[in-house]
Amino acid sequence: MNLIELIEIKEEQVGGTYPQVIEKNKQRKKLCERCKLNGKKEIAKYNVYDFEDELVEQLCEACTNSVSEDVDISKIIY
Repeated sequence: MNLIELIEIKEEQVGGTYPQVIEKNKQRKKLCERCKLNGKKEIAKYNVYDFEDELVEQLCEACTNSVSEDVDISKIIY
C-alpha cells in the first residue's frame, strides 16, 4: 500500500512533468518471528509453510536452517 500526502500546492511550471513524487514512503520490512521472540531484530527473508500444523511463519535465513524438511519455503520479495 502506498500513501500519498499533499504537502503544498504551487503554480504549474512550464515544461514540468506531472504528477511529481517528491518523497516516497519507506518500505516496511517484516521481522523474523522467532528472532523477535528472543529480542533480536532480524529481517525476515522467507515465508515458511508447514502444512501439517497449518502454520505460516516469516523467518530469517538463520532460522530457516533449523526447520524440518517437510515444509515449503519461498523467498519474500521486498
